[in-house]
Amino acid sequence: MNSFFKGLTRGLLAVIPICLIVCVLFAGQRLILTDRTSVSSRNAGFDVDSVSAEQTVSDKRSSEDTALSPSDISAGGSRISHGGTSQNAFRSDDTTISIDSDNTTASNDRSKSDNIRNSDDTTPEPVLSFAGDMLFTENTLSRYHQQGISSMFSEELLSAMTDADLFMVNEEFPFSTRGEAAEDKQFTFRVDPSYVRIFQEIGVDVATVANNHALDFGVNAFTDSLDTLDQAGIARVGGGRTLSEAKAPVIRTVGDSTVGILGASRVIPVSSWAAGNARPGMFTAYDQAPLLNEISDLSSQCDYTVVYLHWGIEKDEYPQEYQRKLAYACIDAGADLVVGSHPHVLQGFETYKGKLIAYSLGNFLFSNSTNPTVLLQVHIKEDGTLAASLIPCARVNGQMQKNTAPAALFSHLTELSYGVQVTADSDGNGQITAF
Repeated sequence: MNSFFKGLTRGLLAVIPICLIVCVLFAGQRLILTDRTSVSSRNAGFDVDSVSAEQTVSDKRSSEDTALSPSDISAGGSRISHGGTSQNAFRSDDTTISIDSDNTTASNDRSKSDNIRNSDDTTPEPVLSFAGDMLFTENTLSRYHQQGISSMFSEELLSAMTDADLFMVNEEFPFSTRGEAAEDKQFTFRVDPSYVRIFQEIGVDVATVANNHALDFGVNAFTDSLDTLDQAGIARVGGGRTLSEAKAPVIRTVGDSTVGILGASRVIPVSSWAAGNARPGMFTAYDQAPLLNEISDLSSQCDYTVVYLHWGIEKDEYPQEYQRKLAYACIDAGADLVVGSHPHVLQGFETYKGKLIAYSLGNFLFSNSTNPTVLLQVHIKEDGTLAASLIPCARVNGQMQKNTAPAALFSHLTELSYGVQVTADSDGNGQITAF
C-alpha cells in the first residue's frame, strides 16, 4: 500500500510542472490574441500613413502637423460616422481612435452631415466662360511685373475666370520673339512666350488662334505660339501646322457632359494665311462648307458644340448680314452656341432655334482699350438646356473690374440685339432672355 501511494505521489509531481507550463503558455496566447484584437480594432478601416500624408496635402498643412480631427479626415482613410455626426479624434502619432461606443461604424464614406447635401441645396451648374480679344501691351506687362496678376484683373473677375469649368479666349497675337512684321499692316502684334503664364494664372483652358493677327510675324512666330500653348497645357483651336490640325476640335468633359469646340476666321489679310495640307495657318470660313461639315461631325460626338468665329467689321456695333446667315447655318449644322470676336466692340445677341449667338464679345483685355466689355457665362442646366449670363466689365486704372453700374450697358446691348433682352439680376450680372 505504501508503495502505491509513493508511486502516485511521484506521478503527480511529474504531471504538475507540465500542467503549469501548459497553463502559462495558454494564458500568454490569450494575452497576445487580446493585444492583436485591440490593435486591429483601433486601425479598422484606416491606413494611418495615407491619412496623415494625403490629408496634409489636401489641407495645405505642414508635414509637422500630426493631429487631425474627424472633420479633417477625407483622404486615404475612413470617416468616423455616428448618427450623422463626427465624434472625437483620430491621432496619427499613436494610432488611437476615441469614439462613442454606441452604434458607431467605420467606413470609407464621409459622414452624412458632410457628404449629403441638404434638401434645399443644389449641385453647382457647370459653367462655360468666354471672353473676347486679348493682347498684352508693354504698359500692361510692366504693371504685371510690378504688381502681379492683380494689376490686370480684380479678385472678383479672377475668381469668375478660374472657377469656370471651361474658360476660352481669343488670342489676338502670337507668342514668339521671332519673325519680321508683316508688310502693309498698320498693326502687328506679338508677345514673349514667357507671358503665357498670364493665361495660366487666369485659368484659360482653350484659346482660338483663328484671327487676323496670328501670323503678323510670319510662320515661325505662328508655330512658336502653337508650341507655347501646347507646352503650357492650353488647348487651341482654329490654327495649326496643317489644315487637318487647324480644323481639329477640342473636346472636353464638363460635369457629366462633353463639349466640343471649333474655331475659324472669316477675316485674314491674305489667302496664304489659310492652312493647307502642308502649310501652317488657320481654318477659314470664307467657304462655309468645310466648317459646316466639321460642325455636323462634331455635334454627333458631343452633347454640346461651340463655334468661336472671328468675323465682322472693326468698330461696327452691328453684325454684317453674312454673319447672321453664317451663324444660322452653324446652328442648322449642329452648333449649340456661336461666339464671335474681331470688331473690338460689343455687338448684340440673338437666339435662333433656341440657340444663342453672341456676335462680338469685344475687347476683353486688349491693348489699352477701355471699351465696355463682358464675360459671357453659359450654364449647363440640370435639364440639359443652356442659360446665358453676362458679367459686365470695365477697365479702371488699367485693371479689369466688374462694372458695378451696368444699367446703361445692358440697355444698349438690348438695343443692339435681335429679339433678345439683357436685364440685371440681383448680383448685377446680365441675364439674356428671348422675347
